[in-house]
Amino acid sequence: SFLTGKDLPEKFGYGAFVLNYPNFLDRKAGKKGSGIWLHGYSDRLERPSFSEGCVVVKDEFLKELVRFIKIGDTPMVIVDTIRYKPVEDQRRLFQILSHFLKDWKTAWESRDTAKYLSFYSRDFVSSDGKNYQKFKEYKYRVNQSKKFIQLQIEQKSFLLSQKDEGHIAVVRMNQDYRSDNFKSYSRKILYLKEKQGKWEIIGEVTL
Repeated sequence: SFLTGKDLPEKFGYGAFVLNYPNFLDRKAGKKGSGIWLHGYSDRLERPSFSEGCVVVKDEFLKELVRFIKIGDTPMVIVDTIRYKPVEDQRRLFQILSHFLKDWKTAWESRDTAKYLSFYSRDFVSSDGKNYQKFKEYKYRVNQSKKFIQLQIEQKSFLLSQKDEGHIAVVRMNQDYRSDNFKSYSRKILYLKEKQGKWEIIGEVTL
Protein backbone atom coordinates (compact mmCIF):
# COMPACT_ATOMS: atom_id res chain seq x y z
CA SER A 1 0.00 0.00 0.00
CA PHE A 2 1.00 3.66 -0.20
CA LEU A 3 0.60 5.90 2.83
CA THR A 4 0.57 9.63 2.25
CA GLY A 5 2.44 12.16 4.33
CA LYS A 6 -0.66 13.35 6.16
CA ASP A 7 -1.10 9.88 7.67
CA LEU A 8 2.52 9.61 8.81
CA PRO A 9 5.04 11.35 11.07
CA GLU A 10 7.05 14.06 9.35
CA LYS A 11 10.17 11.90 9.14
CA PHE A 12 8.50 9.79 6.39
CA GLY A 13 8.34 12.82 4.11
CA TYR A 14 5.97 12.75 1.13
CA GLY A 15 4.81 9.19 1.81
CA ALA A 16 5.71 5.54 2.21
CA PHE A 17 5.27 2.33 0.23
CA VAL A 18 4.60 -0.53 2.65
CA LEU A 19 6.57 -3.68 1.75
CA ASN A 20 5.85 -7.28 2.71
CA TYR A 21 8.93 -7.77 4.87
CA PRO A 22 9.34 -10.23 6.48
CA ASN A 23 8.05 -12.39 3.63
CA PHE A 24 7.97 -16.19 3.54
CA LEU A 25 11.67 -16.52 2.65
CA ASP A 26 12.68 -13.97 5.29
CA ARG A 27 10.83 -15.88 8.01
CA LYS A 28 12.24 -19.18 6.77
CA ALA A 29 15.73 -17.69 7.12
CA GLY A 30 14.95 -16.70 10.71
CA LYS A 31 14.85 -12.96 10.05
CA LYS A 32 12.81 -10.79 12.39
CA GLY A 33 11.51 -7.25 12.48
CA SER A 34 8.84 -5.41 10.54
CA GLY A 35 7.98 -2.04 9.04
CA ILE A 36 10.64 -2.04 6.30
CA TRP A 37 9.27 0.51 3.84
CA LEU A 38 10.30 2.65 0.90
CA HIS A 39 9.71 6.23 2.03
CA GLY A 40 10.74 9.79 1.42
CA TYR A 41 12.22 12.57 3.48
CA SER A 42 12.02 16.31 3.19
CA ASP A 43 14.27 18.04 0.68
CA ARG A 44 15.14 20.44 3.51
CA LEU A 45 17.03 17.70 5.35
CA GLU A 46 20.30 15.93 4.72
CA ARG A 47 20.06 12.17 4.33
CA PRO A 48 18.46 11.12 7.62
CA SER A 49 20.06 8.82 10.17
CA PHE A 50 16.67 7.46 11.26
CA SER A 51 15.92 5.08 8.36
CA GLU A 52 15.82 2.13 10.81
CA GLY A 53 16.33 -0.34 7.97
CA CYS A 54 13.98 1.32 5.50
CA VAL A 55 14.87 2.30 1.94
CA VAL A 56 14.92 6.11 2.01
CA VAL A 57 14.99 8.58 -0.89
CA LYS A 58 14.43 12.32 -1.17
CA ASP A 59 10.82 13.41 -1.63
CA GLU A 60 11.55 14.64 -5.15
CA PHE A 61 12.61 11.14 -6.19
CA LEU A 62 9.73 9.43 -4.39
CA LYS A 63 7.25 11.68 -6.19
CA GLU A 64 8.77 10.54 -9.47
CA LEU A 65 8.63 6.85 -8.45
CA VAL A 66 4.94 7.15 -7.51
CA ARG A 67 4.16 7.60 -11.22
CA PHE A 68 5.63 4.18 -12.03
CA ILE A 69 4.75 2.00 -9.03
CA LYS A 70 1.39 0.23 -9.26
CA ILE A 71 0.16 -1.02 -5.89
CA GLY A 72 -0.06 -4.81 -5.81
CA ASP A 73 1.61 -5.22 -9.21
CA THR A 74 5.06 -3.64 -9.09
CA PRO A 75 7.61 -5.84 -7.30
CA MET A 76 10.38 -4.25 -5.28
CA VAL A 77 13.48 -6.38 -4.83
CA ILE A 78 16.30 -5.41 -2.46
CA VAL A 79 19.69 -6.97 -3.30
CA ASP A 80 23.35 -6.35 -2.54
CA THR A 81 24.38 -6.54 -6.20
CA ILE A 82 22.69 -6.94 -9.59
CA ARG A 83 23.70 -9.84 -11.83
CA TYR A 84 22.34 -10.11 -15.36
CA LYS A 85 21.51 -13.36 -17.10
CA PRO A 86 21.47 -13.81 -20.88
CA VAL A 87 18.05 -13.20 -22.42
CA GLU A 88 17.98 -16.78 -23.70
CA ASP A 89 18.35 -18.11 -20.13
CA GLN A 90 15.58 -15.81 -18.92
CA ARG A 91 13.22 -16.95 -21.67
CA ARG A 92 13.98 -20.60 -20.99
CA LEU A 93 13.26 -20.20 -17.29
CA PHE A 94 10.08 -18.22 -18.06
CA GLN A 95 8.85 -21.11 -20.21
CA ILE A 96 9.70 -23.70 -17.55
CA LEU A 97 7.87 -21.82 -14.80
CA SER A 98 4.93 -21.01 -17.08
CA HIS A 99 4.53 -24.71 -17.90
CA PHE A 100 4.78 -25.51 -14.20
CA LEU A 101 1.92 -23.11 -13.43
CA LYS A 102 -0.18 -24.48 -16.29
CA ASP A 103 0.29 -28.09 -15.16
CA TRP A 104 -0.39 -27.14 -11.52
CA LYS A 105 -3.61 -25.40 -12.58
CA THR A 106 -4.71 -28.40 -14.69
CA ALA A 107 -4.06 -30.82 -11.82
CA TRP A 108 -6.06 -28.63 -9.42
CA GLU A 109 -8.99 -28.37 -11.83
CA SER A 110 -8.98 -32.14 -12.41
CA ARG A 111 -9.57 -32.73 -8.67
CA ASP A 112 -6.90 -35.42 -8.85
CA THR A 113 -5.59 -34.57 -5.40
CA ALA A 114 -2.58 -36.89 -5.53
CA LYS A 115 -1.41 -35.35 -8.80
CA TYR A 116 -2.06 -31.84 -7.47
CA LEU A 117 -0.01 -32.53 -4.34
CA SER A 118 2.90 -33.80 -6.46
CA PHE A 119 3.65 -30.14 -7.21
CA TYR A 120 4.31 -29.47 -3.49
CA SER A 121 7.47 -30.05 -1.48
CA ARG A 122 7.37 -32.10 1.72
CA ASP A 123 8.77 -28.92 3.32
CA PHE A 124 5.74 -26.90 2.17
CA VAL A 125 4.08 -24.35 4.47
CA SER A 126 0.73 -22.79 3.54
CA SER A 127 -0.44 -19.21 3.95
CA ASP A 128 -2.19 -20.11 7.22
CA GLY A 129 0.71 -22.13 8.60
CA LYS A 130 -0.27 -25.68 7.58
CA ASN A 131 2.65 -28.05 7.01
CA TYR A 132 2.57 -30.50 4.10
CA GLN A 133 0.71 -33.24 6.00
CA LYS A 134 -1.99 -30.90 7.31
CA PHE A 135 -2.32 -29.29 3.87
CA LYS A 136 -2.63 -32.74 2.26
CA GLU A 137 -5.42 -33.78 4.64
CA TYR A 138 -7.21 -30.48 4.07
CA LYS A 139 -7.04 -30.74 0.26
CA TYR A 140 -8.33 -34.32 0.20
CA ARG A 141 -11.23 -33.32 2.42
CA VAL A 142 -12.11 -30.21 0.41
CA ASN A 143 -11.73 -31.72 -3.07
CA GLN A 144 -14.03 -34.61 -2.21
CA SER A 145 -16.87 -32.14 -1.73
CA LYS A 146 -16.37 -30.42 -5.11
CA LYS A 147 -18.31 -31.16 -8.28
CA PHE A 148 -16.04 -28.92 -10.34
CA ILE A 149 -13.13 -26.48 -9.96
CA GLN A 150 -12.29 -23.73 -12.46
CA LEU A 151 -9.24 -21.46 -12.28
CA GLN A 152 -8.15 -18.39 -14.16
CA ILE A 153 -4.49 -17.48 -13.59
CA GLU A 154 -2.92 -14.15 -14.54
CA GLN A 155 0.86 -14.31 -14.27
CA LYS A 156 2.34 -11.07 -12.94
CA SER A 157 6.05 -11.76 -12.38
CA PHE A 158 8.70 -14.42 -11.93
CA LEU A 159 11.61 -13.44 -9.68
CA LEU A 160 14.68 -15.45 -8.71
CA SER A 161 16.23 -15.24 -5.26
CA GLN A 162 19.88 -14.36 -5.87
CA LYS A 163 20.80 -15.51 -2.37
CA ASP A 164 19.87 -19.07 -3.35
CA GLU A 165 21.86 -19.10 -6.60
CA GLY A 166 18.71 -19.15 -8.70
CA HIS A 167 17.22 -22.27 -7.10
CA ILE A 168 14.29 -20.42 -5.51
CA ALA A 169 11.69 -18.55 -7.56
CA VAL A 170 9.00 -16.15 -6.40
CA VAL A 171 5.91 -16.31 -8.61
CA ARG A 172 3.33 -13.53 -8.29
CA MET A 173 -0.09 -13.93 -9.88
CA ASN A 174 -3.78 -13.11 -9.70
CA GLN A 175 -6.07 -16.08 -9.17
CA ASP A 176 -9.79 -16.35 -9.92
CA TYR A 177 -11.13 -19.54 -8.28
CA ARG A 178 -14.61 -20.94 -8.85
CA SER A 179 -16.28 -24.16 -7.77
CA ASP A 180 -19.86 -25.31 -7.26
CA ASN A 181 -19.84 -24.04 -3.66
CA PHE A 182 -17.13 -21.35 -3.43
CA LYS A 183 -15.73 -18.35 -5.33
CA SER A 184 -12.74 -16.16 -4.63
CA TYR A 185 -10.43 -13.68 -6.33
CA SER A 186 -7.01 -13.12 -4.81
CA ARG A 187 -3.45 -12.04 -5.35
CA LYS A 188 -1.14 -14.93 -4.62
CA ILE A 189 2.59 -15.55 -4.24
CA LEU A 190 4.06 -19.02 -4.79
CA TYR A 191 7.57 -19.79 -3.58
CA LEU A 192 9.19 -22.52 -5.67
CA LYS A 193 12.42 -24.42 -5.07
CA GLU A 194 14.37 -26.36 -7.67
CA LYS A 195 15.58 -29.74 -6.47
CA GLN A 196 17.43 -32.07 -8.83
CA GLY A 197 15.98 -30.31 -11.86
CA LYS A 198 12.41 -30.34 -10.57
CA TRP A 199 10.54 -27.31 -9.24
CA GLU A 200 8.31 -27.73 -6.16
CA ILE A 201 6.14 -25.33 -4.18
CA ILE A 202 7.62 -24.71 -0.73
CA GLY A 203 5.38 -21.80 0.28
CA GLU A 204 2.11 -20.18 -0.70
CA VAL A 205 0.82 -16.77 0.42
CA THR A 206 -2.57 -15.26 -0.36
CA LEU A 207 -2.63 -11.45 -0.15
